[in-house]
Amino acid sequence: MREVLVLRYPGETRVAAVEDHRIVDLGLFRDDELRRGAILKGRVTGKTADGRGLFLDLGHGRSGFLQVHGEDAPSEGTALLVQVSREAHSGKAAEVTTAPALQGRFLVYTPTRPGMAVSKSIADKAERRLLFALIEGQEMPGEGIVVRTAAVGASAEALTGELTRLRQTWKKAQSSADPGSDPAQEFLIGTEAAIRFNDRAEFAKAKTLYPDLAERMSLEDGVITEADVDALLDSLATAEVPLLGGGRLLVESTAALTAIDIDSGPATPVNANRAAVEEIARQVRLRNLAGQILVDPIPSGGKGGARVFLEALRHVFADDPTPTTVHGLTHLGLVEITRERRAAPLAELRLQPCRAALNPASVALDALRAALTQARATKSAALTLTAAPPVCDALRGPLAAALKDTETALGGKLALKKDQALTVEVYRLDPVKP
Repeated sequence: MREVLVLRYPGETRVAAVEDHRIVDLGLFRDDELRRGAILKGRVTGKTADGRGLFLDLGHGRSGFLQVHGEDAPSEGTALLVQVSREAHSGKAAEVTTAPALQGRFLVYTPTRPGMAVSKSIADKAERRLLFALIEGQEMPGEGIVVRTAAVGASAEALTGELTRLRQTWKKAQSSADPGSDPAQEFLIGTEAAIRFNDRAEFAKAKTLYPDLAERMSLEDGVITEADVDALLDSLATAEVPLLGGGRLLVESTAALTAIDIDSGPATPVNANRAAVEEIARQVRLRNLAGQILVDPIPSGGKGGARVFLEALRHVFADDPTPTTVHGLTHLGLVEITRERRAAPLAELRLQPCRAALNPASVALDALRAALTQARATKSAALTLTAAPPVCDALRGPLAAALKDTETALGGKLALKKDQALTVEVYRLDPVKP
């Protein structure tokens, strides 16, 4: 990883990981969505028929599901402090746990599960013994500490400092149950990349959260711009992905699975399959595809060619931070892949159901970003946003905080005007005449 771009806008944060001048991973985090790792208070509202699952009210119309073990299940109305272990998606409630794990760059802190451990991914036994010695004796009764792979080479001061910050985070969560968490965390932990920000407040917050990374953080422009991220998001709304050599991928998702078809076009089957391998892994990560994935390669080279394609896929998916397994070939020659579901797929966040068109919330947030860009270019703070009624309703409802942030940045009010004649995807920004 060469660069991480953290883009903060009203209502959402975008994080892009860049290698060799190309975006290879992308995170889109909405302020009104509960993210994996968030800690908050919930109240039990019911249970499953077998009593092994609890339904929770997490506030603000959000619901959660808690798997319980044993017979001492909390009764209805009980308040619980929980952590989101899997984000809500496809109409399913967020999954939560009462055994939180706070992720740091070097450590994982488990305030309710005692024990000390060092990541088994650290192959050097001497290094593992050294790291264990650095944290040994620092645990308090009832808490646990796991040293992560990224801690190799870290100083005792760095480990101690992070442990202190994680304890403070837990203490704050217990008192306020603040669901906020750092969207960029999963991209920054373990990275050796340059980290660039477009927002001064986000830049300052990151330096406080990750002091060991501060020297690689800046507000300067990098090799990938905000416009590049916008263009990529637009391309991810389509099923067709061009390949080097003239071939293409067709990516289609259903409720049950995602199908990826390789079309050779003018390229030879061998070259099309070869060009498709890395792009398949990239598209899966960018689109945050999960669950069952089927890949239909072009038949070429018999069983030997199929084995080469299969091993190539296993190689590229080995670098995926989300657990992914390339199982093998079906009787029909399709490659079976399963990928752990940790968050909603990008299409669910950005697009309307069953349509390759942006949903009202996505259009509303795009319009707010466009208003800030236009205001900077024209030196005009007074603007009117004309949009379809669902877009205006989103800005007056769930995205009201994002609208307020935009108006603060503009230094003036952003007037909203409904136009029944406009489709959801179309909006206008006009300066207010004096």
